[in-house]
Amino acid sequence: MNSLKTLSFLSLAASFAVCSAADFTIAPEATKQTIKGIGFEIQSDSIGSGNHGLPEEPIAVPHDLIPAERERLAKEMLAGFRYCRLAGGLYWRGLDPEKKFLQPRWPEQLAELKALLDTAGVEGICFEYWSPAPFWKGNNSYFALPGPQSREKNRLRCFSPGFDKDPVYQGDTKRFLTDFANAVVTDIKTLETAGMKVSMWGLQNEPNVNHSIYSTCEYPTSPQYVQAYTAVASAIREHDPSIYLFADTYHHFPKLIGPAMSDPAVASLVDAYCVHTVGTPSEHVKQVHAEITKKLPPRPWFQNEYEYLTG
Repeated sequence: MNSLKTLSFLSLAASFAVCSAADFTIAPEATKQTIKGIGFEIQSDSIGSGNHGLPEEPIAVPHDLIPAERERLAKEMLAGFRYCRLAGGLYWRGLDPEKKFLQPRWPEQLAELKALLDTAGVEGICFEYWSPAPFWKGNNSYFALPGPQSREKNRLRCFSPGFDKDPVYQGDTKRFLTDFANAVVTDIKTLETAGMKVSMWGLQNEPNVNHSIYSTCEYPTSPQYVQAYTAVASAIREHDPSIYLFADTYHHFPKLIGPAMSDPAVASLVDAYCVHTVGTPSEHVKQVHAEITKKLPPRPWFQNEYEYLTG
């Protein structure tokens, strides 16, 4: 088995099973896999029942916990985790008046999150969009809206129908992506100004997903994803070279960034591959590793979403 470095993520909801006794032999000189840290995802704003809708009323962690329970959560459950996965456009979705930049949806939102992470000793934020701010979308919305071309417009403006007649950009994709990249850096700076370290960044959670249930933004083709990713990742690299850049959270294989990894300019902006293998057994994960190892240039790879949704 090739040497493999991974970053693993767990949700706050976990189940435990009693296992039978077993003997293990530790051979530290025979490196097989290095786990650089475990992360968790936090629901720091409200989402509707069954993941349907974005309610106005804040229902969130740690916001709804009394001080003693916030401290207990941090010290008894989150201590030892390295990263906190923050869902931009979903669990952090407040906006400025022009809907260009993410902001706290209530004044204390980011301060509450910082205090929780500080108490737990978490290194930093893994920041990833479920949707960018609506200004950058073809439908000016976090999610697909009813009507003609509903799904086609639930994308970046530059990849949506009618961009050649866009009132601001008039079809100028390069200028749009430059402005979009600067807006993403502004979002990162907002987190940093609130006192949180942004350790990792990803362009889009599950970029093949497109619906009206909760925040999504589709990147339908590899060239479109790569074009947006390289524009934004370049700006982030210039802002802070220490931020770990990953792509692309597609299911089972990095299908969008993968075809472009032969381009050195693209490859230099990809520190790791990230895939989703939700609810699959370990044998499948081995198959994912074998395929990535065979088809793509060497990079650490990890999954940042793992859960059992039924049963």
